[in-house]
Amino acid sequence: MAIRESNPTSRRRVLATFVGAVAGAATASLATAQRVFGAGSDGAAVVVGGQYLDVRSLTLLENVTPTGWPVLQLNSVNVGSALVVVNDVGDAIDGSTTSAVGVRGHTGGAAGFGVEGVGPYVAIKGTSTSTGATGGSGVGVFGTSVADDGAGVDGRGPNVGVHGVSAGVGVFGQGTTGGIGILGNTDTGRAVVGVASADAGRNVGVMGESFSTAGTGVRGWASGGGSGVYGYAGSTFPSSNPPANTGVYGYGPLGRGGVFAGKAAQVRLIASTASTHPSSGAAGDLFVDKSKRLWFCKGGTSWKQIA
Repeated sequence: MAIRESNPTSRRRVLATFVGAVAGAATASLATAQRVFGAGSDGAAVVVGGQYLDVRSLTLLENVTPTGWPVLQLNSVNVGSALVVVNDVGDAIDGSTTSAVGVRGHTGGAAGFGVEGVGPYVAIKGTSTSTGATGGSGVGVFGTSVADDGAGVDGRGPNVGVHGVSAGVGVFGQGTTGGIGILGNTDTGRAVVGVASADAGRNVGVMGESFSTAGTGVRGWASGGGSGVYGYAGSTFPSSNPPANTGVYGYGPLGRGGVFAGKAAQVRLIASTASTHPSSGAAGDLFVDKSKRLWFCKGGTSWKQIA
């Protein structure tokens, strides 16, 4: 591993931030390492195992031999960041490779982060210039977690946690061995929002697909006693809440709340285990008791047997 100089533009601020944090890197070569001082002879020593030049300008770390070794490896043990680089005019760190990984971050701590990005707009940006999905090509950011309670990519923000833009799939999540492909969680807002912004065409806000005969394309679970699935058709967002303890609620203010079609039957009401209708109900309720009698509620305790 060697350092070469290129493009004589001062990087005094960049080199000054190393502050000895690289002490654990490439320990096998430390015995022969030269001391390299920051631009302008400010006395900030950069010590990395390998061969070096006395740096007074822009520094490029280049992987020479053996092929495949890290260009720069930094270790920090329970004391903070292994490397902090600041540059106000360009890329603070530019990692490039044709066959391996451009930039790799690793942490051994349970509460640590392999790579952390902080910024007022985009914290981490991943861009792919290849097409296709073979071997991970065509993916801007690829995250993998081997823990059953982990996350491949965890995005959090007051507005957008993860923003993916693609001519194909913006964000792709895959869960293996019973895991979850994409998990959205929020305390007060909407965990997952799908928007089809075009005003024409057969666009879909959210689509669920299952290939199993026992699977479910879309499943809604209201564990707190609300509505499992709420469907609303209208130009304005609904302000009222759906009824409690309801599996599926459909509301069409200018049309129909629900339309059903099927070869076997349009609608099926599964018979209850109760011997008769409930003591009270809401106007419009339909109920089938265990004797297969169909009851219609006119409101309150008023029921009428219709079949």
